[in-house]
Amino acid sequence: MTLRTFTAPTGVTRDVTDTENIYAEDMNDIGAIINNLTPEYLVRKISVLFSDDGVPVSILTPASGYVLWGFQVEIVTPFDGSGTDLLDLGITGAATRYETGIDVSAGAGWQTLTLANIPDRRADTTDVEALYTDQNSDATAGQADVYLFYSIH
Repeated sequence: MTLRTFTAPTGVTRDVTDTENIYAEDMNDIGAIINNLTPEYLVRKISVLFSDDGVPVSILTPASGYVLWGFQVEIVTPFDGSGTDLLDLGITGAATRYETGIDVSAGAGWQTLTLANIPDRRADTTDVEALYTDQNSDATAGQADVYLFYSIH
């Protein structure tokens, strides 16, 4: 499944779903696009682990003037706590602004999200965060990859 492609000004299109494998020349092209204010999406990926229980994980510490366009969540390894294992997506001070209660124990794969407050034009520098909550604080495994799609304006 391709979440996002990037077409460079040279016409070459690449899958940039896995942000760890973006080519160096793509990063230069992305920088050029941002500088020209072309409204292209940027993708930010973080991994939330079972050991992050109760600790907000920063997805993005933005400069002011950006729009959040959406999220995707892939459960790489299901979380195995004996109670509920839930993931929220939000901002500092409003942990559930975009999504609340994603069940990260239900099995590997892409999750269906119902996102609220999207798109969200923001003029501040508030961190965008993911918060994992293990009801009984006893999980020994679990990884969810969170993808944030945004643009700078």
